[in-house]
Amino acid sequence: MGPRLWNRFRWLTRPRRILLLIGAVWVLNVFDLGYTLLEATRGSFVEMNPVAAPLLATPTYVLVIYKAALVTASSAVLLLLRRHRVVEVGCWFLLAVYLYVAARWVLYYEDLLASLDDPTVNIPRLAG
Repeated sequence: MGPRLWNRFRWLTRPRRILLLIGAVWVLNVFDLGYTLLEATRGSFVEMNPVAAPLLATPTYVLVIYKAALVTASSAVLLLLRRHRVVEVGCWFLLAVYLYVAARWVLYYEDLLASLDDPTVNIPRLAG
């Protein structure tokens, strides 16, 4: 990146980058929670997270509070230490993990839609 291009992004200091990364993690966390709650109502869904799996048997608000508390506490720690380089690296890693989870949801729904068109999975019932 040339010096001229770098001057355009000079406002994007480490604390601001960390704030943007944490915001992106929050957005992806909400989507993950939404998809998890949506699929938990279906009988064939299996939660892969060993900590969250038992929480699906509890009322919905328990899982919501758990995920909100976890992301709030971790965000607070990252914001408190935002001036350190290792925190930015950690935020990028966290974003990568959530992007992986989002990609898994996309693949899950692609597979789900493909199986709806599969005649061996979706056998129509005969009347009579």
